[in-house]
Amino acid sequence: LTSWDVFETQKVECHKHLDAADAEFEHIKKIFDLTNGPADYNMRMKTAANFRKTIEEVYTTVKDANDCLQQMLPEDRKAGMNNEVQELTTRISILTKTDERLVFIDDFNKRLAAFDVAVLDLENWLEEGNKRLDSIKNTKDALSPEDRVTKAMEVQEDISKKSDFCVKQETEKEEIFPKQGEKVSSDAKKFIKRIESVRGALNKLDEEVKAECSKFSEDVKYWAEFQTGIKAFDPWLRAAEK
Repeated sequence: LTSWDVFETQKVECHKHLDAADAEFEHIKKIFDLTNGPADYNMRMKTAANFRKTIEEVYTTVKDANDCLQQMLPEDRKAGMNNEVQELTTRISILTKTDERLVFIDDFNKRLAAFDVAVLDLENWLEEGNKRLDSIKNTKDALSPEDRVTKAMEVQEDISKKSDFCVKQETEKEEIFPKQGEKVSSDAKKFIKRIESVRGALNKLDEEVKAECSKFSEDVKYWAEFQTGIKAFDPWLRAAEK
């Protein structure tokens, strides 16, 4: 009688805990916030551990009670009881699914943090890149045409490297951010806007530097022609001075 009561009461209890675990699983989601995301993950890790401990204990109690009852039940009742235990056994897979989901979320949090660092690096470099271009534009008297072209080409080369790095971040964005048609949170939109702004700024800076390089190339050509002209006239000038 005791085993029967234990089986019935704990079976119901186990289903209740499993219902709660199922509901909790649905709430384990990506959070596009560098502070709230890890905090939520840590909280759900503790919740998952508590669910596992409680559910496994209750399940074991039900299973042990059934093992005891199987020795006393008539044959026509045994299969039904075993099926009820099997239902719980199947439902307990939610514990493994939860663990796997939490591993996924932990990896996502790390990738989001790395993505943030990478975008910040690009944002900071863009400030530097624009200052370097402004310096080239505004120091015409202080730099020779050759130096101006050299510095502009150096900026252009750095832009190319940063653009390649930006492509990697854009690929990462496609992998870890919501896909087309999925809901995009306001926090996720902020990250997306940042990487899109970086791409736009890189392209704009690239166009401006190319335009400057084109101008400077003309300067160098005329400079070379001027130097050549002086050399051509030098013998004539020396002869005229005598």
